Amino acid sequence: MPVAQLDRVTGYEPVGRRFESCRARQFSYSASGDSKPICADQRQEKASGRKQIGRSEASSASGRPNPAGRASFIMSTDVLYMREALKEAHKAFEADEVPVGAIIVHKGRIIGRAHNQIKMLKDPTAHAEMIALTQAAAYLQNERLLDTTVYSTVEPCPMCAGAMVLGRVKKLVYGASDPKAGAAGSVLNIVDSSRLNHRIKIIKGLLREDCARLMREFFRIKRHCKKINATYDKSHRKK
Repeated sequence: MPVAQLDRVTGYEPVGRRFESCRARQFSYSASGDSKPICADQRQEKASGRKQIGRSEASSASGRPNPAGRASFIMSTDVLYMREALKEAHKAFEADEVPVGAIIVHKGRIIGRAHNQIKMLKDPTAHAEMIALTQAAAYLQNERLLDTTVYSTVEPCPMCAGAMVLGRVKKLVYGASDPKAGAAGSVLNIVDSSRLNHRIKIIKGLLREDCARLMREFFRIKRHCKKINATYDKSHRKK
């Protein structure tokens, strides 16, 4: 493994160490992304002696599974994992890196998490998704990331999208679109191209506003600092 790639893994977790499981907290948030427990009404039913029915177990009168109940369950776990990716994005923001965060989930367990470290590592490939992919491969001890889901706060660029295809990632969930460099439908569609030998399922726009707001604030501060520096330089040149 190249030195830079090895550093990406050891910088977060020792190779092979298990990441904290989020399985027990998969019902912590509602599908809308707020912090209200989605099982609160179920606990009230249990206290009153009524039968408790989980969202994933909801069924219609005909006895068939209720698609709406299943969708709510799936969406709630996606929101939870995207919030973990947002935590990584905030780390990038604080480190003066473009605030993008990513995590990778395999069988209900987070096996990779990272944020942009391009400036810190002086590495143009040190995107959040790339670092997380390296961690996940190290954890699985396999270059094929089968049955994994990538959660990214921003639509992946062509480099990251290509790496996901090569790694055989199963699903991609992202928040804000990237109209200038997005490779999951905005500019290109590398992750779901019929011309390539692997296609990735895409869910886009999850917690879009939260992800986009962080990006807007980062670049607003950058523009403001640039304006101040330009004014300062101009005043000193006059002297």
